[in-house]
Amino acid sequence: MSWNVYGHEWAVQLLQQHIAGQEVRHAYLFTGPTGVGRRALALRFAQALNCPTPLTPGQPCGACRTCEQIERMQHTDLSVVQAEGPGGTLKVEQVRDLQHTLSLLPYQAPYRVALLLRFQEANANAQNALLKTLEEPPEHVVLLLTADSAESLLPTVASRCEVLRLRSLAVAELERLLRDEQYLPAEEARLLAHLASGRPGYALRLHRHPEVLQQRREVLDEMIDLLGA
Repeated sequence: MSWNVYGHEWAVQLLQQHIAGQEVRHAYLFTGPTGVGRRALALRFAQALNCPTPLTPGQPCGACRTCEQIERMQHTDLSVVQAEGPGGTLKVEQVRDLQHTLSLLPYQAPYRVALLLRFQEANANAQNALLKTLEEPPEHVVLLLTADSAESLLPTVASRCEVLRLRSLAVAELERLLRDEQYLPAEEARLLAHLASGRPGYALRLHRHPEVLQQRREVLDEMIDLLGA
């Protein structure tokens, strides 16, 4: 069952059941705090939908060219739409360009998958523009949206998606996963689990980018010096 998505086994099982039972919805909305694993879950689902050599229905091989390209968000039949940066604005022109792409048949995979990241950053015009696709989706298209919460989107958008609400793990559970599954030293696993407040994606990001932790240490040192002054 594992998609290497920590703490959201129930969501993995649900999505695998949709694939195995040929009951894939036309649109899914993954919600939760930044770093909880929304994008990772969406990418695993895209792999499971389009992997040409699945181990079982809904279980991508993770090693074929399709899976690797989707992991890098570079597959021909995967469209990624997002604001230029966190806190930016996803604009209506981006949605209209996406709709043109989705009107075409898949190039090599069973589905064209649209991944709309941080969709709470889409302005009202962009969200309204997406409604047409949500209401009349092409048969070969699956839309995957991520957002902080369903309530951060227009009700008309959220109501047309299958909503999966992802939650942070207990800090102790994340610490165990980092130690036992990622083989991190116990001290590092404990620190990252606490800093990430139970968000697996954010904890792994800190592990892979130690310069971020170094910046944190420098800021704390500056604060201590200021307090002493």
